[in-house]
Amino acid sequence: MPVTVILFTDHVREQMRARGISAGVVVGVIENPQQRVAARKGRSAYQSRYFDPVEQTDMLMRAIVEPRGADLIVVSVYKTSRIAKYWLEA
Repeated sequence: MPVTVILFTDHVREQMRARGISAGVVVGVIENPQQRVAARKGRSAYQSRYFDPVEQTDMLMRAIVEPRGADLIVVSVYKTSRIAKYWLEA
């Protein structure tokens, strides 16, 4: 089985810098998402809920990922307090 490589675009690196999101957190969400949902253009949203100590509230971290062969290209990443908008209830 091929090893999956997670790649970050320059755009995503800038988003991460501006939003204070570390690469380790993004990789953690992608490797162990609480949910994976379909997104537009054949992409997937990997997402996990967490408590943000800076914001002092529950937040949702989302990584929008596009598959390229065995690799995953991260095309967007952000955190939001609007959990109900994105979270799929079972």
